[in-house]
Amino acid sequence: MVHAHLPGIIPFLVSMTLLLSSCATVPPAGPAGPAPDVRLGPMLALLQFETSSDHIHALLDSQGYAHVFVAAASSREVYHVVVSPDGTLQREPVASDTSPTNISAAFDSNGTLHLLLDDRHYVREGTSWVTTHDTPWEAAGIRMHRPRFVQGSKGLVWTFLVEGKEVGAQGRWDWYGFGGYGAGIIFPWHAASQKLVMVPEAAMAAPIWYVLDPHDNLDTFNSMLAADGNGNLHIVYEAFRSGLGASGQPRYAQIQLMPPLPKAEHGLPDSSANNKKLYPVTGSQIPFLENGQSNLNQAATAVDADTGTVLLVRAHDASLVLTHGKWRLPQRLPISTFWEPRLSPAGGEAFHAMTIGQAASDDRWGAATGVLYLLYAQGSWSAPVGLGQARAASTWGSIWDALAIASNGHNRAFVAWPTKTEIVGRWVEGTTEYTAEPVGGSADHPGDQLVIPDDLLEFANGKAELVTPGWASGFDAAMAAGGNNYLTKGLHDSGEWETLARVILNDKYGDNLGWYYLGMAAEGMALCDTAVHYYKISKERSERFITRCLYPACAGIKLPDALDARFSAVEAMRAAGKCALAPDMYP
Repeated sequence: MVHAHLPGIIPFLVSMTLLLSSCATVPPAGPAGPAPDVRLGPMLALLQFETSSDHIHALLDSQGYAHVFVAAASSREVYHVVVSPDGTLQREPVASDTSPTNISAAFDSNGTLHLLLDDRHYVREGTSWVTTHDTPWEAAGIRMHRPRFVQGSKGLVWTFLVEGKEVGAQGRWDWYGFGGYGAGIIFPWHAASQKLVMVPEAAMAAPIWYVLDPHDNLDTFNSMLAADGNGNLHIVYEAFRSGLGASGQPRYAQIQLMPPLPKAEHGLPDSSANNKKLYPVTGSQIPFLENGQSNLNQAATAVDADTGTVLLVRAHDASLVLTHGKWRLPQRLPISTFWEPRLSPAGGEAFHAMTIGQAASDDRWGAATGVLYLLYAQGSWSAPVGLGQARAASTWGSIWDALAIASNGHNRAFVAWPTKTEIVGRWVEGTTEYTAEPVGGSADHPGDQLVIPDDLLEFANGKAELVTPGWASGFDAAMAAGGNNYLTKGLHDSGEWETLARVILNDKYGDNLGWYYLGMAAEGMALCDTAVHYYKISKERSERFITRCLYPACAGIKLPDALDARFSAVEAMRAAGKCALAPDMYP
């Protein structure tokens, strides 16, 4: 009798294997759309020198000129290169005898160009660069780390990290250890949390400091910030703790920076000597990304100016889109392996992307790589277009901080990167303006009828079909469901009902958990009769060993016990008149 159960356990074992190994596996390339409809400008030699571990930052001004800042490691000099729309170059030195690890630039509300080289602040005055001590941290008399500018629609935003005690956040105890097997020592170490501070240009005089997650004692790590055209600042970051069991929770936050909050009593108490006002900003976990360590290493974000749509891309991984307040199903790029992605908005919820990668047909780690351009538009990725080779001359050099892309917020972008003997760049221009997809969904339809996407009509009408696990069936479906275990739980917890239904229908694995998820999706869409139908199937599947999920594959959901509460919830919705009609019940 024991051996008779073994074939039925195979799907479960496969799903568990994929679940445990999914974090370490490089995802395969996704489907490629047609080549992007763009024109590539000629290759421009911005600066000539033997490259090493150099740093590049780029941005466009309101007249369409590209401003490229280059910190040359070999000569310890920083240059400013201005590129006109027709490719004319102007070069000037900014600073010498310096090798900054961080470059950031932005225009203020008067059109003056500001530059940060680590913690040194430069301002472009006339035809020269001058240093100034007019910074938020020097005014407050505190130490900070990793200062950067964010280009906002109404001027620049200062961002930097400070110790938590400076903004009312507590420290924490982390555990560390050393030694080998049988002779290790574990000890606690008190760490001061690091918090991200954001100070908009218009709030410098007040001064108003926006503080990210001051309520907890975790570090702000791998933060990426971008502003839309409506005064909103979007932050993708990790809440991180170090030591043994180090982990990071990917989070997202959005704040309205302009105008500043009017009432000081909304701020946090400030124990420092100056009169700055502290305003808390709280982030929430990004639903598709599981907790782990350094989930946002080698990641990039960009924001559409008009709609606030956020695109997030992680190296070797899928892209995520936040649009109209909802995170969309992850979509893999059509590249097998890629590093250090860079993004810039292209208008109409489209985005320019550049990365170092290789063709999908060649997944060897040692294969030749080059700079690739891709376009994300209308919810999908284009095929990659090669821009040129990237390489540092120094054997120990790195090209990772020497990749830059900037756009005018529409269909024109400038890209820059290193070769062995020079820093090069070129214009990339779309032949048409990109347009956003129309907003759909039930919120747009009045009354008790829902607007159901065509691909979910069968599901909404209670006609979903999943593979029922058997003694020797459901193998492929189990593999798919096991690989998406984190994803489906995240969609469930965040209420992404349409996307949850799509993932389950695509996986096709019909154990009791799969049918429960379909019932939850239907309930979340107010399809009461459909939800009850799927819950009944889940209850049926829970009665047999071979068709029910086994811990820990149940994602913390206790079946069939959880079904009683769901049946009651649906009946409460029905009694309150909150149920919607399934599409085939419309008059």
